[in-house]
Amino acid sequence: FTMHGAPAHDRATGELARYHVRIIDGTSEVTDRTALLIPHAESPVHVKLAYAHHAPRSAAITSTVTGRILHAGRPLADARVRVLEGDATTRTRRDGTFAIAVATRGALVLHIDHPTGLATARAIFVRADTLALTVELATTGTIAGVALDRAGKPLTHGLIQLRSRDTAVERFVAPGRGGHFALDNVELEQTYDLAVTDGDTGEHATREITLDAARPNVTALHVTTGR
Repeated sequence: FTMHGAPAHDRATGELARYHVRIIDGTSEVTDRTALLIPHAESPVHVKLAYAHHAPRSAAITSTVTGRILHAGRPLADARVRVLEGDATTRTRRDGTFAIAVATRGALVLHIDHPTGLATARAIFVRADTLALTVELATTGTIAGVALDRAGKPLTHGLIQLRSRDTAVERFVAPGRGGHFALDNVELEQTYDLAVTDGDTGEHATREITLDAARPNVTALHVTTGR
C-alpha cells in the first residue's frame, strides 16, 4: 500500500512525524506497533500481517438492511446498493425496494448508484434488528479544481478530502498532474467542506461549497494551502 498526504512533521512539536500501522480487514483488527513509518524514509517498512492477540470476529450474517430508493419521489429500479466496508451488494426491485445482508454491526456506509449517473452515500448505524431506510437519490454534480502549495505551485503530494455537513459521508482523492483534482457524482442540495492538505508541509486549506440545482458543478476552484 502507499499512503499519500501524510504530514512529514508533527504539527505540535515540529519534529519529524512518525506513524504506527493499524489494519482492519473486516473480520479482524491488527495493530503492528513495531512498524514505525517515517515520511520520506530511505528504506521501506515491512508491516506484520498477523492477527497476534486480536481474535477474529465472526463473519456470520448479523443484520439485514432494507429500504426503498426514490428519485423525484418515485421508486427507482435497478439502483445498485453496496456496503463500502465489505463485498455485500444488491440491486433495487421494480418498486425501488432492496434488502442487503451485512456481516457487521455498528457504523457503516451504504453507497447507492444508478446507470443514469445518479449516486449518493449514507452513513448508517446497524444494530441486531433489521434497519429500514428510505433514500431519495438526487441528481449529482462535480467539484473540480487545482490544488496549490503556499508558493502557488501545483501540489504533487497531498490529499483532498470532501465531507458532507448533511450526511457526514467523506470522500478522498489525491491531486493529479498539475495539481488537478475532480470529484464526480457529488450529491446536490448539500453543503460540503473541501479540505486540501500539503503532504510535504502539513499545511492545509478548507473551502465551503454548496451544490444545488442552480449550481450543480464547481469546476474552477483554486485552493492554496497555508492561507
